Amino acid sequence: MASSELCSWKEIASYLGVSVKTAQLWERDRGLPVHRPAGPGGQVRAFAAELDAWRTRASARPETPAVLAVESTAAAETEPGAEPAVLTPSARVPRSLMRFVWLAAIPLVIGVILLVSFVHRRSAIPADYRFESHAFVVFDARGQELWHREFRSRLEPQQGPGGTPAARTAQFRDLDGDGVPEVLFVQQPVDAFDPDRALWCFTARGELRWRFQTRRRLRTQDKEFTPLFRVLQVAVGPIVRGGPTKVIVASIQVPWWATQIAVLDQNGHLEREYWHSGALYTLELGDANNDGKAELYAGGINNARKQATLIVLDPERMQGASKEGDAAFQLLDQLPPVETARLFFPRTCTSTEQPYTAVRQLAVVDGHIIAEVWEHPYGPNAPSVFYTLSPSLQTVDVAVSDRFRVVHEQLQAAKAITHALTKAEINGIRPTVVSHGGEARPPGTKP
Repeated sequence: MASSELCSWKEIASYLGVSVKTAQLWERDRGLPVHRPAGPGGQVRAFAAELDAWRTRASARPETPAVLAVESTAAAETEPGAEPAVLTPSARVPRSLMRFVWLAAIPLVIGVILLVSFVHRRSAIPADYRFESHAFVVFDARGQELWHREFRSRLEPQQGPGGTPAARTAQFRDLDGDGVPEVLFVQQPVDAFDPDRALWCFTARGELRWRFQTRRRLRTQDKEFTPLFRVLQVAVGPIVRGGPTKVIVASIQVPWWATQIAVLDQNGHLEREYWHSGALYTLELGDANNDGKAELYAGGINNARKQATLIVLDPERMQGASKEGDAAFQLLDQLPPVETARLFFPRTCTSTEQPYTAVRQLAVVDGHIIAEVWEHPYGPNAPSVFYTLSPSLQTVDVAVSDRFRVVHEQLQAAKAITHALTKAEINGIRPTVVSHGGEARPPGTKP
């Protein structure tokens, strides 16, 4: 056999400096001179002189040498038996330049991904809600529906008894500090005796995080209460400045008057509770004395006295049940009360014929506590007295509403009262402060 004769694809490829697959492609696509004997199974042959002449002719064509050189390099780097690289004009760009282009593009691609993610995330933040019969529907700031939740019972509108302010049915609050608000929803069926009522916590995407519902059995000396409660109010915020967020819930027994104030952590676990003999319509968590720690203010009715009351609690120490002078209203089987203070607001001459008075609005503003007392239990046109209190619960100011003045004049005209309203009478309306400090016990301690 002559030395210039190549008798296999392996020898042909070796002579050309490429892989076997590339040599075969060159025969098919570029006319590489390879001889095949007649009949099946014959061995391929090629002659070095013909291969040299073919390569010379190919080099004379425009761009062919560069293509051949790149193809040879790519083929040399291909694993034996693997498909050769598909070559495009970009393959002729130097690899160092291509590597630089890709490295420069990576931050841009990441930036685009983060921007799209941020826009999508912001657009998916709950901002509004409404009821649709049995459904609670949540929307984003553009009014697009994010998700909805169906309930067995039809939901009542956001309205309290007699037109009074009710618990905010939903709040969007960041409980865990991740920058995305959770959705707190107070489920209130239309049927007052429907047991399917609770405080629900959902993620911004509508996934259930937790559910809280009071199921405590209570009793006095002559009454036992069924474990059916509805949520009156929800307050949210940290107890200590910069500390974890707490959820504080006031729930009243239906149809009677025992009210629980519960402190929950961000996962809905009960940390502490306090029981009160009467409805508590309003909750405020505020640091009136600016010492870095919030107090809890709860306003409503004291049923034993049939009188408006304001309860001040330390959310980290509160416990037990309020101490009542009338045994018929004393909740039994509870720990002794741990309270910062209790205030009782006196009745005025406009409420002597009314069953009770009540604190209906509370606010902590500029280091003061402002309480609105309704002299008639049902509104919305009840005569009101406004009390401004210092952080130490001293009376700073007392004022009455225009409706109070009208009712006072009507009672005077009807001879129900015999005096005109004076500034001295208004200034003489002062609450009584009662304190039951007590020693807090660990949660779960039995009475």
